[in-house]
Amino acid sequence: MQKSTRCFLCISLLISFYSTASAQFSAHASLQMNTLPTLRVNSDTYQNGTAQGIQMLVRSPDVELGLHLFRGYDPAIDFSYGVSMGLPFATINDHQFKVGIQLERFFIDDYKMNRNEIGGIIEDDITDAFGPYAKWEWVISDLLSLYTKAGYRIMRSDVGRVTDISYGTNPVTGEKTQNGYQAKHSNAYYGSGFELGVGLSILLY
Repeated sequence: MQKSTRCFLCISLLISFYSTASAQFSAHASLQMNTLPTLRVNSDTYQNGTAQGIQMLVRSPDVELGLHLFRGYDPAIDFSYGVSMGLPFATINDHQFKVGIQLERFFIDDYKMNRNEIGGIIEDDITDAFGPYAKWEWVISDLLSLYTKAGYRIMRSDVGRVTDISYGTNPVTGEKTQNGYQAKHSNAYYGSGFELGVGLSILLY
């Protein structure tokens, strides 16, 4: 996923460079609140969560590029950040309809770290996510717009399973202590759930 993120950023920058030369750009800031009926991260599923965030957007008639930062979700999740790219496909009067994809990274505060027994699970404290979204925006004025956004998130986590544990013995007491462990790691891809967001966008430039 890290390679995918780098590729996405490079593509976004290339599109931005091309569009700057061929179309007029505008910069926007937005405040957004999301509701998440279910959110699966690693082996835990959180119900009826909400998240609040800020987003910086650069727009042209052909593309919308964004950077975002969100907090909330659940006390077990610290925050998430990511990038997005949207493409307008229809405009009806003051209403714009867009589809896009976003890539993001979640920083987890509460995760499994069972390193003390064979077969113990070690979960990722930083997970990657990506998914499509659809956006409906109502342009109230040149400076202000309201929007709703619906999407589905797919997660990628690194999961380890302990395969061997090494011990050391205290030469005086004979007590055994764990020195280290070996684990087999694999990537897990899974559906994380739908989300619905509402937001307010303000023109900066």
